Amino acid sequence: MIKLILIFVYIGTFTIGGGASGIALIQQVLFENGIVNELGLNLNQNDFFAIIAISESTPGPIGINMASFIGFFKRGLIGAFLISSFYALPSFLILSLGYNFIKRNLNKNYMKNILKYVKISIVGIIYSVVIKIAFSGIIMNSYELENIILNTSIFLGMYMLYRKYQNPLLLILIAVLAGSIYNVIII
Repeated sequence: MIKLILIFVYIGTFTIGGGASGIALIQQVLFENGIVNELGLNLNQNDFFAIIAISESTPGPIGINMASFIGFFKRGLIGAFLISSFYALPSFLILSLGYNFIKRNLNKNYMKNILKYVKISIVGIIYSVVIKIAFSGIIMNSYELENIILNTSIFLGMYMLYRKYQNPLLLILIAVLAGSIYNVIII
């Protein structure tokens, strides 16, 4: 359990930009390096994608939710509490210690540049996670060409609707409707 706690302290320390950017780090550290098996967690890549899906659909930050689920798999409620707490601890400490510095220097050019490049990096990290998950889903589920075309069309349609209306609630409602129709008709 100590090793898992230290891993999530490490992940929490280097997850800049929120839990979504930490998905790649969690996947790399736990799954690609084989630490999941070493820790005795009976999780595979499909389980990891299920954890992402559940974490996205439950209230709260995705990183905390993922840490909770993995901690729960290891040691139940105590594990969920400990892993979540230690995942959030580095961010809390960094923000607590750095708040005054950032507040004093927020209007200076070098701070604006740092924050600009951090934002760009975060977008790149999140984009790489989306691509990795999309390709893993296609390869592992061996989607047929019709499904790939359908999903791409839905994605592009949602993107165009967002660009036109910029209303996330509308997109969520349309996504629920499209998913319901997809499940009834296709599956």
